[in-house]
Amino acid sequence: MQIALNRASPQPLYAQLAQDIQRRIRSGALPPGARLPTVRELARQLGVTRLTIHSAYSELQAGGWVEATVGRGTFVAAQPEPTALLPEPARELSPRGILNDMLQMARLPGMRSLAMADAAPDLYPQREFARALEEALSSGTSALGYTAPQGDPLLRTTLADLLRERGISAGPDEIVVTSGVTQGMSLIAHTLARPGDSVIVEKPTYLGLLNILNVQGIRAIGAPMDDDGLVVGALEELILKHRPRFIYTIPVFQNPSGVCLSPARRAALLALIERYRVPLIEDDIYSQLVYEGAAPPALKADDQSELVLNIGSFSKSLLPGARVGYIVATPQTIGRLVGAKQADDLCSPPLLQRALALFIQHGWLSTHLRRVIPRYRERRDALMIAMARHFPSELRWTTPQGGFCSWVTLPSGASTIDLYLAGIERGVAFAPGDVFFAEPAPKPYIRLSFSSLPPELIGEAIQVLGQVFSSHLVRRSFAAPALSDCVPLV
Repeated sequence: MQIALNRASPQPLYAQLAQDIQRRIRSGALPPGARLPTVRELARQLGVTRLTIHSAYSELQAGGWVEATVGRGTFVAAQPEPTALLPEPARELSPRGILNDMLQMARLPGMRSLAMADAAPDLYPQREFARALEEALSSGTSALGYTAPQGDPLLRTTLADLLRERGISAGPDEIVVTSGVTQGMSLIAHTLARPGDSVIVEKPTYLGLLNILNVQGIRAIGAPMDDDGLVVGALEELILKHRPRFIYTIPVFQNPSGVCLSPARRAALLALIERYRVPLIEDDIYSQLVYEGAAPPALKADDQSELVLNIGSFSKSLLPGARVGYIVATPQTIGRLVGAKQADDLCSPPLLQRALALFIQHGWLSTHLRRVIPRYRERRDALMIAMARHFPSELRWTTPQGGFCSWVTLPSGASTIDLYLAGIERGVAFAPGDVFFAEPAPKPYIRLSFSSLPPELIGEAIQVLGQVFSSHLVRRSFAAPALSDCVPLV
């Protein structure tokens, strides 16, 4: 195999090698049963250590791309048909079966997944984060034991400094560290609402929150959106009718639509919550991923009523495996959240909290963002170009200025479930739009997330989907049942 490794790249050599072999397997250049070079042979050919080759082969084996047999060597694994891995309910067009299996579909070798809105593994800052972990380990035993439920003091201080870039003035006592945004939302729902209460969410909205509310027995009331974000003019009637315990919004690069709340509506929303004294949960997770211009300031930055709770994490901008998020609120609200946090998991992992604090303090987060944002912009552009080239003319979609998601509107009568299954059969996954609504979706939608695939694979995936859509939309099959009982996508 003629393989070129970029020794100047921040991406580890073993990861470059593993991805190169993955691409060859996807393309068919390395068919099932093909024997890979021995560790010794490939290490000599590439001028790297055997450990590098071992690490690459181990990564491929863990992902199901290759099989290793002692005494025989390493071979390309036979890839099962994607539909064979769907649970039986999914083959019967069960919404729960499809969504429960989506993570497995995204990790299936050869699957080109546009379903998950997650940071790209090939862009993880592995080398720098490993250095931060090593420094955290060598700094004493404090990072190896329990820490305060509110979070590592060094991380909270570091976050307070970082949040000033979003216009938020908050001290360490106004921050609680959580295990990702998901735990933050769960703690807020548990603290501010009770079973049977109502909350207002955007429609569409992040389906992870819908899952949390469903589990906790809290009713989600959908508020309309358009190209300028949440339609604030529709909120007052909903507030008076349902008396919500809080309002949840993603005002910057909304998931799944990708739109931003307009300045006029920002001001109107803040005035409205102050008038009715309704807490506002601001999910700010995508604000660091900006491709044109600058992200709008956080709503919390203009909060005079102290009713805005700002939540965020580093799962999208850095790497999801750290599972570090945060909530910014008044000290009184933080005290209630800390009590719920302590009862939930005692504390988030201290070692990862300390490592993240050091990572940020060394400037590696800023360096990482400068490196990856052009790559994500390139992938966004590849998605837009491919959809314009291959999608039927009846489809419409958003062009996000940041974040990871484009929201595609299908013609009336299209079945997202039929299209989802047809895409899976052709090796392409997406997120059916029905799952992002608290009520039945008014139209058929899908969400496409461009972050995880390189541009050439995005082009291949959209070409396949274009063929699938063209074929199925001709038949105008009836829409399937709403995908309301589901598990969260990222």
